[in-house]
Amino acid sequence: MSRRPDPRGPRSGGRRPHPLVLAPAAGLVTTGAATLLAAVVPGAADGAVPGAVVGGLVGVGVLALGAGAVAAVSRVLPAASLIVALLTYSLQLVLLVAVLSALGDTALAADPGARRWLAGTLVAVVLTWSLAHLVAATRQRIPTFDLSGPESAPGSATPGGPAGSGGSPTESEAAAR
Repeated sequence: MSRRPDPRGPRSGGRRPHPLVLAPAAGLVTTGAATLLAAVVPGAADGAVPGAVVGGLVGVGVLALGAGAVAAVSRVLPAASLIVALLTYSLQLVLLVAVLSALGDTALAADPGARRWLAGTLVAVVLTWSLAHLVAATRQRIPTFDLSGPESAPGSATPGGPAGSGGSPTESEAAAR
């Protein structure tokens, strides 16, 4: 008896990364790397480390709120997930502008070096988050159609009938037989 290969691949160990786990983890790792880099770069501004920390945490926080909202709606009402994703993206931009405007009145914004590290870390987190989310989402196995049979999917086309009939012959087809 031969064993069928694991459809998830030989190196996966049977587990696939979930976008809601991999993307925040990647964002936090990027934040940590930027903070470490800000601490060890010679000539970095005094506010480089706090700027990197705040930029990374703002990025992870805003993106996590949006991803969590879209995931929650997708579980409850999958048909609305696209419109909620578009709306959430717009609201994330508004929230990000609001948070950055609020940070404009702090001592962090007064230091040009801290502003550079904040902006650079924020951009790095967003790019890393997007890449990690894309990788995790493309590696998930989400069926797009039902392979179990025509009787389980009403309105599906079968060899015995036209599309949309679920395989049942129409009255005219039945009369012709």
